[in-house]
Amino acid sequence: MRLTFDEIAARLGVSKQAVIYWFPNKEALIASLALPALRAETDAAIAALAGVPPGMAAVRAFAHALIDFHLSDLDRFRLTYIAVQMPGASVEPSPDLKEQIHATTRPMYDAIEDLLTHVPKARRRPSAMAIHMAVLGFVLLTSLSDTVRDPLLHRRAELVAALLAILAPEDAVEGRDR
Repeated sequence: MRLTFDEIAARLGVSKQAVIYWFPNKEALIASLALPALRAETDAAIAALAGVPPGMAAVRAFAHALIDFHLSDLDRFRLTYIAVQMPGASVEPSPDLKEQIHATTRPMYDAIEDLLTHVPKARRRPSAMAIHMAVLGFVLLTSLSDTVRDPLLHRRAELVAALLAILAPEDAVEGRDR
């Protein structure tokens, strides 16, 4: 499906003008889809980190929460992270929309960054983002497997455990602030 006003109207069974009334441009449409999903993702991550000790336990809690969040609703994941990349959907976000996105996700990165005490301070933000990206990649390929109805070679739980073992090994030294 192309993300065009005609396609959306056809899928909803309404006129193109009805869609444009509520969403005057693609940026408004994408913002209405992505921002609530990003807020919910951020809330899930922050909730998962509440009371978790710093270090690898925090990385595991963060990654597991995001995996669970996204796998619980792959359509929401697709709308948030994939649909905007499809032909006809591409839109250069305005500085205002970019700031709204950053303001929505910043608390999630702040929360995990504060708990990465095993990572040198200067590397915490990139590390938080890299963990998030690794989780999104995992969910992306799980979503692809689901879409093409091609079962994964390994059970999902095994793959989650393997990813978490790479991101946050159980035997890693914790508690060191570098």
